[in-house]
Amino acid sequence: MNTRLFVEKKEGFRVEAESLRHELNENLQMHIRRMRYLCVYDLFGFSEQLLEQSKYSVFGETVTDMVSDSLDLEGKTYLAVEYIPGQFDQRASSAIDCVHLIDPNADIDIRSGRLLIFEDEMTADEMARIRHYYINAVEAREKNLSVLERQQTAEVKPLASLDGFTAMPREQYAAFCKQWGLAMNADDLACVAD
Repeated sequence: MNTRLFVEKKEGFRVEAESLRHELNENLQMHIRRMRYLCVYDLFGFSEQLLEQSKYSVFGETVTDMVSDSLDLEGKTYLAVEYIPGQFDQRASSAIDCVHLIDPNADIDIRSGRLLIFEDEMTADEMARIRHYYINAVEAREKNLSVLERQQTAEVKPLASLDGFTAMPREQYAAFCKQWGLAMNADDLACVAD
């Protein structure tokens, strides 16, 4: 069974949501009055029994969290974010480890994401500013909540062979690093060549 869970802190426990709301208001000079913050878990390979056992022992806590398998976003302004393929997802990895404490033989996969729901009227410009601020494009992207996919693979590009630099005169190392876009300077390349 493949499904999605939404986990939100109950009133009085929404510290992370309030902190992020304050941060957005402060750093983007906005006036967001109310914002919800939810963790999103895409679950793959779960049995109904394992899902029920995991809901409040892995994904949420009975006292502080509301765990649901559906969420009405009709007419709401929201931003969903997930890690790009190839990036390590610590939250999902920890959840998999916890589920394996319940059922060590479970063949499951989990992907996590975050969902911000804005209860104020937001303009397109304000949402663009929030996207730019909140999504670190190196590690994350906007999540499409209409898609539930098990495996997304990163595009693998062939690597260029950087042959010959060990025989190159050291005074050419700086230009070589720049030409290939290497994240090192001439001294670093000299160390590699040695």
